[in-house]
Amino acid sequence: MIPHEQQLRMLERFASEVVPVVRKAAPTTLWTDADPYGGRPAVRGRTVADAANEVDKAQP
Repeated sequence: MIPHEQQLRMLERFASEVVPVVRKAAPTTLWTDADPYGGRPAVRGRTVADAANEVDKAQP
């Protein structure tokens, strides 16, 4: 078991060093306003009942 303080340092380093590199290498709209599935009711208070259905209707 890794001590809690060491776990926090590892997570902070991961967030500050690894995540930005991954985001730059693999950009995504996931969890942004451009996310077509971001309208799930459980996500940020949105009200689209079935986001997958809404995306299917929008595609040609």
